[in-house]
Amino acid sequence: MASKDDLVPPAQSRPFNDLVGSTDKQIIDFPAGHIGLAVGSKAQRELWPKACDWLEKRSEPLRAHANKKAAA
Repeated sequence: MASKDDLVPPAQSRPFNDLVGSTDKQIIDFPAGHIGLAVGSKAQRELWPKACDWLEKRSEPLRAHANKKAAA
């Protein structure tokens, strides 16, 4: 979540986390604005690797997914 976002302030976006049905969720507060969160150099170095690691730990390897589809 971009802590310096003027377009979608954190107070408006934070409640969406409560609407996610899963209990396996995490908010990452990041010191950036709306655009900086997506394309800022610091976000590319620090935020997105963290987000990708979080997703990777919860994802099946692509090869295993392809094998399951082929077996079905």
